[in-house]
Amino acid sequence: LIWAKTMQEDGCDKIIIEPYLKVYETYVVSGFIPPVGEPRMNGIFKQIVNEFGDYQGFSFPAYGKYVAQTKRQMVKAVKNWLSYLQKEGYIGNSGLDFMIGHNKKLGKVLAASESNTRWDGTRFALQYGARVAGWDLRDLSGISEKHIGIKAIDHLPTPFTTTDEVIKKLQEVTVPLLGLTNNNAGIVVILPPHYMNQQNEIALAAIGKSLEHA
Repeated sequence: LIWAKTMQEDGCDKIIIEPYLKVYETYVVSGFIPPVGEPRMNGIFKQIVNEFGDYQGFSFPAYGKYVAQTKRQMVKAVKNWLSYLQKEGYIGNSGLDFMIGHNKKLGKVLAASESNTRWDGTRFALQYGARVAGWDLRDLSGISEKHIGIKAIDHLPTPFTTTDEVIKKLQEVTVPLLGLTNNNAGIVVILPPHYMNQQNEIALAAIGKSLEHA
């Protein structure tokens, strides 16, 4: 309903909402289109959602009951999508969101829900992760799920209004920061404090050498 209201405010004159899936898990498959050469896959991320299905963050590498069963299909779909964008002249980051769930008529369904063809939160976190794992900072070549773990939380309520206030508080409680220190693991600010949903919110990511470490 929040999404529908936002679409209406953006000028959409017709919105149809109907039940389609009882969602089990949601994923993002992200990739990058370089100026020259074949598109590259960044990896598969598991989305964190609340009881209403609203996005709350992600983890990398992806884990879950269905990711192994659907990985090949999702990667194939994203490769086709990236190839299409490249033919259209696009250069940069893009990915597809997928939902795995149950439809009353079709049974278990894997469905692409949207594309984020921009520099999104997954790419931003990987950019910081490259400093830990030693990947190429320009195009993330050499990327591997074996080198890093990321847990990101979005829409996190905060009393602070600036990034400086957030950093100062994290330092006070001795939370390791990635980027301001020589640590090979720590917290990064993905989105600075901003007013949303009638409160100040922030997005943070914990990055380490493995998902357990993060």
